Amino acid sequence: ICGGGLSGSDFALEMATEYGKQCTIIEMKPDVAMDMVFINQHSLKIYLKDAGVVTRTNTRVSEIVENGVRVINEHGEQELIEADVVVAAFGMAPNTELTNALKQKYNKKLVCVGDCVEVGKSGKAIRGGFYAGMQID
Repeated sequence: ICGGGLSGSDFALEMATEYGKQCTIIEMKPDVAMDMVFINQHSLKIYLKDAGVVTRTNTRVSEIVENGVRVINEHGEQELIEADVVVAAFGMAPNTELTNALKQKYNKKLVCVGDCVEVGKSGKAIRGGFYAGMQID
């Protein structure tokens, strides 16, 4: 499973526990499920370990190939992780190209909210929209 955020980790746990599948999570960050509250993350990591899910952190996917995934591991070495099925659960990054261009022209009038700031965080987007609306003269 390429991506060890909440979605990828949860999917790996379900595949391992409910369907008996061998799963490996490939995550470029130093830990899996870093987008979770700590206590929930800690519990999930225990469940993943107990279910036999392999976690490969500090490991970046470089290519998806017919027989698995080529990665650059934590030592900077390229290797192949063989897999019958590859699941893409990559995180997302905001596309800031347009907002950067608008900031150059309207810097004092522009307030960025929602996915152009942080993808997938609806609570922050709603709060950001509220505060942006409150700044309108």
